[in-house]
Amino acid sequence: MNEEQIISCQQGNMEVLSSYLGSGNMVVMACVYKAEWEPPSSKNGKGKLTSYATVVRSPHRDFPVGAKIRWINYMEEVSDIPKETLDQWQSLAGKLIYIINPWRKLQKEEGDIATAQDGTEEISYSFNFPIADHTYYNNLRAVLDIPVKTASSPPRVATQAEIDNDHDNFLRGTARKLRQNDVVLAVIIYKYVSTDQGTTFYARVIQSLRGDIPVEALVKWTSPYQKLPAGSPPVTKTTLSCYLTYVLSESKNVKELGEDPEDFKPASTVYSSQVLLGAYDLGNHVDYFPMTESDPGRAMKKLLHIEPAKITAESEAARFKPESGK
Repeated sequence: MNEEQIISCQQGNMEVLSSYLGSGNMVVMACVYKAEWEPPSSKNGKGKLTSYATVVRSPHRDFPVGAKIRWINYMEEVSDIPKETLDQWQSLAGKLIYIINPWRKLQKEEGDIATAQDGTEEISYSFNFPIADHTYYNNLRAVLDIPVKTASSPPRVATQAEIDNDHDNFLRGTARKLRQNDVVLAVIIYKYVSTDQGTTFYARVIQSLRGDIPVEALVKWTSPYQKLPAGSPPVTKTTLSCYLTYVLSESKNVKELGEDPEDFKPASTVYSSQVLLGAYDLGNHVDYFPMTESDPGRAMKKLLHIEPAKITAESEAARFKPESGK
């Protein structure tokens, strides 16, 4: 544990966080892409906040990367909640959160996995918090130590001979793009603005595979080929699909922007009046494609081996100890 973590742990409550960690210490990261608020009804007198998210980092097969989940928080005495608080709860900014010990929620009547109409699984969990909450985040790092796992032997990736002999043009084309770009990101697009000059995409970084752009930073890029007819007014749309996307760019075209640029809203680089994140313009010469639902995305899995975050060490205070008789 380094000095920063020790100070943070002294300021926070390590025991509270440790108490939430249970069997297997399951910790996943998810990106919230939508929230729906239902005011209290005469039936139960509780407000209902349903959050929807996509799993973006997980070593557990029960919650694979790309899986869509939702959870419900019931709230009492909500008649005096300020409107700005409700607006913040329902933000579509793509906030990254850690979820500790999620489990699938069963329907009491049928015993089946509870799902929304779009197939999104409903879950329960022990605890969750935004990755931008430095107190909890540093405590979690100190308790579990979550570096990228180092493979004991070189991972299997496609060789040059296999690429040359493969009939898949996407494999060769994606390999060429990787040779040309020194910035490789995995992002979630949350908004795009179309004009007669092109379409600008806005996204939050969930994995920084090459380059210096940090995780959870905001990025934008413009595609001059996707544009509206001349004279059309700008069209802004916020996307709820939360698809994972690879973005490839050259660092010479990247510009770091100022604090909390206006055009990135509703997403923000500022948390608790403290600037924690950055915003970047990747330029107009960017390659981007879905992580799983595209041929280049599948080619990436053959050309690169990306280790998921895994727990490699844990504090004795956080180690699972089953109670007697259970």
